[in-house]
Amino acid sequence: MGFGLPIELPPSHVDIATSRSIRRHATPFMERAGKVITFAADEKPLLAGALLYWLYGRASPSSARRIARADHLLACVAVSAALPHVLKLLVARQRPDRKLMHGVPRHGIPYSGDPNASFPSGHAAHLGAIAAGLTRTASPSVAAIGWSFALALAGTRLLLLAHYLTDVLSGLAIGAAIEGMIAWITKRRSPSSA
Repeated sequence: MGFGLPIELPPSHVDIATSRSIRRHATPFMERAGKVITFAADEKPLLAGALLYWLYGRASPSSARRIARADHLLACVAVSAALPHVLKLLVARQRPDRKLMHGVPRHGIPYSGDPNASFPSGHAAHLGAIAAGLTRTASPSVAAIGWSFALALAGTRLLLLAHYLTDVLSGLAIGAAIEGMIAWITKRRSPSSA
């Protein structure tokens, strides 16, 4: 690619230890269930859901606040769908299912996408953006539930050995940063802030 890219990012000792522990303790049932559940955090259903919510906000008699929330959600999901793909071009990290599964029965662990595109977790980035948006716009109890679901869904990426712990934590942080940046841009561009 040039300019010394992609940057090689080896997993940390904690990443390796966490993935090995998951590999030892995960059951085929857990892995198969994780494979189904993880789809809920994939960019395709999340983009479709955000787009449907955005269309609903436009088509129904909605308040300006609901329309603004729909705009914000769609922007967060769209950016969190694109940015991890860009980062994966810049950073090369072998996925744990390729690095740690040699000669070990895979049970329900599928082969994840590109073998060297572990960092960051795109699923976690989407979830971080949505959960951060709930923190900004919903009640504290709804935000806590949102973050709980985000952490549980992001955990399926660890269970399937698609990502290391730092990939998932970084993805959640990147998603939250995306949401914060979009909120900042939106606030600066709104007529009430001028």
